[in-house]
Amino acid sequence: MLDATEITHLNAAHAGDANQFKNLTEPYRHELLVHCYRIMGSSLDAEDMVQETMLRAWRQLDSFKEVVSFRA
Repeated sequence: MLDATEITHLNAAHAGDANQFKNLTEPYRHELLVHCYRIMGSSLDAEDMVQETMLRAWRQLDSFKEVVSFRA
């Protein structure tokens, strides 16, 4: 479930504010990077995978359901 701050960031991100999207995703970036590194075995490839994942999340933001954690 999203807290009030996350909902505020999410609403602003829905309106096109990329900085608010970063506020939503930044707490999970390191965890995602470590996961991608384990898969790829390369820090450069892992960073590319994280960037692609974040881009995909940005593009699909409208389909996000507010009843789950943003981490999901």
